[in-house]
Amino acid sequence: MAVHLRVAGRDSSELFYYAMRCLITVFLLLSMVVVLRAQPVGVDSVKKQRILLGIVSQANIADSIWYRENYSLEEVSVEALNTINNFSKEVTVEAFFGTWCDDSRYWVPAFIGLIDKTELADQVSLVALPRSKKTAETTKLKEIIERVPTFVFWRDGQEIGRIVETPKV
Repeated sequence: MAVHLRVAGRDSSELFYYAMRCLITVFLLLSMVVVLRAQPVGVDSVKKQRILLGIVSQANIADSIWYRENYSLEEVSVEALNTINNFSKEVTVEAFFGTWCDDSRYWVPAFIGLIDKTELADQVSLVALPRSKKTAETTKLKEIIERVPTFVFWRDGQEIGRIVETPKV
């Protein structure tokens, strides 16, 4: 014997599907809130546009037009990739950049495109800076960040080198 429940002119199967749609909608809205909170953002002091701030992941910038345009710019020899791989186990890199900066928009994706072809890919941290270039992540550095992008190379907790703004080729 089947029981049919009717509420507000709807039977039980309609109510079930309505409740499921509501639950899915709430779940999607909550998921979007979590994703948006995971991306640290601020407002650019000059252009008043939203910018990323703090430690970010490659996924935070990968959907940007400037990232996609510049990710695969550089052709690299196998010899160069092997050299990077030889040092990759003992070196980490912090890339300080600004999503508001044209040089960062060019060189950071090109750098990541190169590094993604090596074993160093998992040892790169991305730090998005405001125009002041001061954040909690920059306070530990001996030398301040004056220009972006700045790629800081570390070995055993010691800074061993930097590439500032535009690499010299």
